[in-house]
Amino acid sequence: EAEKGIIFACFPPVVHLHLLRFQYDPVTDNNIKINDRFEFPERLNLNEFLHEPEASPATYTLHAVLVHSGDNHGGHYVVFINPKGDGKWCKFDDDVVSRCTKQEAIDHNFGGTDDDVAVSRHCTNAYMLVYIRDSAIQEVLQPVQENDIPEQLVERLQEEKRQEALRRKERNEAHLYMSVQVLTEDNFAGHQGNDLYDMEKANYRTFKVKKLATLKELMELMAEQMKYPIQGIRPWSITYRSNQTFRPAAIDLENDLNKSVIDLSENANPWTIFLETMAPDQRVDRRCVSSWVCHLGLCNKLF
Repeated sequence: EAEKGIIFACFPPVVHLHLLRFQYDPVTDNNIKINDRFEFPERLNLNEFLHEPEASPATYTLHAVLVHSGDNHGGHYVVFINPKGDGKWCKFDDDVVSRCTKQEAIDHNFGGTDDDVAVSRHCTNAYMLVYIRDSAIQEVLQPVQENDIPEQLVERLQEEKRQEALRRKERNEAHLYMSVQVLTEDNFAGHQGNDLYDMEKANYRTFKVKKLATLKELMELMAEQMKYPIQGIRPWSITYRSNQTFRPAAIDLENDLNKSVIDLSENANPWTIFLETMAPDQRVDRRCVSSWVCHLGLCNKLF
């Protein structure tokens, strides 16, 4: 009688064991997840599976446990890693890395429905195990040198640090800034309703400025960003009236240019303004900060 089996001539420094957690079910004609309990050891001895003994024992230490939570249709992946092979485990959950116990990394990921397994962990179990051979552990887990890191990864990490520093600076200085929401004639022209515009649907152009910035500085910023000469724009403060309508209120450009935007907005944040712009063929007086000083604004609404 013949015997069928597998023997190994040698084993590699790193062994990946892929557990059969997903399988096709002909009854439902779908793939299903298998949550059966499977206990795996922290130390693995594979000597008995070798055809002939090797120079070093085929003993392995558990290095990583890849875990899936959920079913065949979706879920979440985490990995538990023993970075130095010394039994001190870390949990990698998306961009969060935290210390964890050996029990959390190993015992809690056996799967199954035993009484000692919480219901919430029933669908959480290991689907891949990574073992490192004891004789190669120093070589495999040797410290990473700076020249081992790909240049593209270094550049990406530096950019992420720069972006994080900018976000941290913005959070720390958020109280110093305010938003200015800018409306133009286009917002009025396309609106059909009783008021000049719909505040919930309006497509604002938003500027972030320091609260203590002057109106002149705000106008210079808007002129630069919106590609208008500063003499060709005039801001109007949008006010909410007692009859529950919004109307533009004139700003005295002669006297208010050096006032702070937080004072002109009366502490409103965001501050909504209507920015009136000169027609391209209208003459601009370059000698003045604004050519609108002696002009009035007239809004006509057709019903």
